[in-house]
Amino acid sequence: MRVSGTPQLNTEEIALCIPISESKSYSFMDFARGIFELDYPKDKLHIVFSLDNFCAKEVEKKIEKFIEHWPFPKNCYVVETTLKGNDPKCSDIIPWKTRASYAAQLRNLYTHFVTDRLGWVDYIFSVGSDIVLEKDSLNVLLDMKQEIASGLYVSRIQHRPLALSFEDGKWSYDEVDLNSNQPFTADWSGLDCALIRREVFSKINWDNFTVDKYGVGEDGYFYLEAWEKGYQLWINPRVKPLHIQDDGQAIAARPVPSLGLTISCPNCGWKTKLGKIWKDIEVGCGNCKQPFYADPFWVERVLDETAEGAGVSVSTI
Repeated sequence: MRVSGTPQLNTEEIALCIPISESKSYSFMDFARGIFELDYPKDKLHIVFSLDNFCAKEVEKKIEKFIEHWPFPKNCYVVETTLKGNDPKCSDIIPWKTRASYAAQLRNLYTHFVTDRLGWVDYIFSVGSDIVLEKDSLNVLLDMKQEIASGLYVSRIQHRPLALSFEDGKWSYDEVDLNSNQPFTADWSGLDCALIRREVFSKINWDNFTVDKYGVGEDGYFYLEAWEKGYQLWINPRVKPLHIQDDGQAIAARPVPSLGLTISCPNCGWKTKLGKIWKDIEVGCGNCKQPFYADPFWVERVLDETAEGAGVSVSTI
């Protein structure tokens, strides 16, 4: 019997697709830990790594080690592109778009591979290699029974929850209640923690992931194409993965606790504790004397059980 409030153990066949580039190699070990700890039947997970042609031997060795330790290594695949401009050798793999991002190339690569070679899977679970999943993430998203479902995670650049609306040709961030666990709809949430039914890709123009059409990244392009075909993105805030930064710190879409906080000056790193914090409170640095706003990104939990064993320090937004 299923206990109320706990995710159901599902058995759908999942293609877990990870685009890997050299720029994200620093986060691979923490990412891998999250995949190994997923509370999901490992024989139902088909791991697809898509690599660009700039990945160093160090990254390839990490992937080899991952496959070596995965309980079903025959369910792991590495697909690689040697794209260099208008290279005719890759024309049958990825339609080249001269202004397409590397991320678009890698997503095209794994989508082609899954639809051509793993056409019997039920879902594509697109996960960024700088994402650390919680163990129930996949079950929670599957329980939603939606064509497109995403966890709620934070942008590495704007440091805001990735839930956006598209109106009058412009993107804008939605107001998100971090204390709520109720799923909600949005127009865009990135593709680093997105569960998508395989059939969706037969209905949209996925073959040309690009940054050109809407002047946005390949993830925004995907969601708008899906919306035009009648699909709706659902975001489940019960799934809040860590997003690892270049410096090894991770941020997560979690409420800022009211007590026991340490904030740091973005200019010089000076730190001080606050008994209570409000959004965008202005603080005067005790070292460089520059005023700065205690934006939630700079707020660090003194203790955070989520960070135990993760090898990363965790900030909340």
